[in-house]
Formats: sequence, structure tokens, C-alpha cells
Amino acid sequence: MGQRSAPAQAVSEFVVRARTTAKGSKALVRAIELETGDAYTTGAVDAWAQGRSAPPGPVLFALARHFHLSLDDFATGLEPVALHRQMAEVIRRMSVLRLRLDELLADAGKEGIDYEMAVPKERTV
Repeated sequence: MGQRSAPAQAVSEFVVRARTTAKGSKALVRAIELETGDAYTTGAVDAWAQGRSAPPGPVLFALARHFHLSLDDFATGLEPVALHRQMAEVIRRMSVLRLRLDELLADAGKEGIDYEMAVPKERTV
């Protein structure tokens, strides 16, 4: 068997993470059945994890929903920790820019900006 494509590798890694989170193939099969109503075997789950075959798309979404896993993290190859670090850096830079803008507005005798932003409601699953 040759080298797997990046998407195939990402799907395999996603299934491995879901299987680990579920504490095994049997538990993962039960979760799939609970979420989709479809029955799969532990052999099918193991084949998906090993990259020998791929699960149907609805199964991937069901696993993501059930185990609170992000398909994006696997598709992009970025770890959540890296994304959080990047976001923290963006927020830091934005704070510096806001402070500088406030200084410029004050120097010009203009009113400052209200930076209060509405916080999005939590997405429920």
C-alpha cells in the first residue's frame, strides 16, 4: 500500500482520536449507532483508523458532534494549542493597535472609540 493522501491521513487520524476518546472500537461503534442509527462493525472502524477504507461523511460529522472533536483541526493539521497561541498573539497585537489609536484620537482632541463587542452566544450541540 502506497503513501496515503493528506485528506486520507487526516480522516484516519480523526477516527483514531475518536476511537481513543471512546475508549475502544466497540464503544465507537455504539456511539455511531446512537448518533446515526446505522450499524457498523469494529472491523470497519479499525479499517478506517488504519486508512484501509474511509467512513461515510455523515459518520465523520456524527463522531465530531458526539465526541466534541473538530474536523477542521484534522483537516488543517493545526493543533488546537497552536490555534490558541495564534489567537492570543492576534489579540495582543489588536490591543496595542487600540491603545495607539486611542492616543492618536486623544492628541487630535477626538472622542475615543467604544470597543465593546457583542460576545457570540455559545453554540449548543
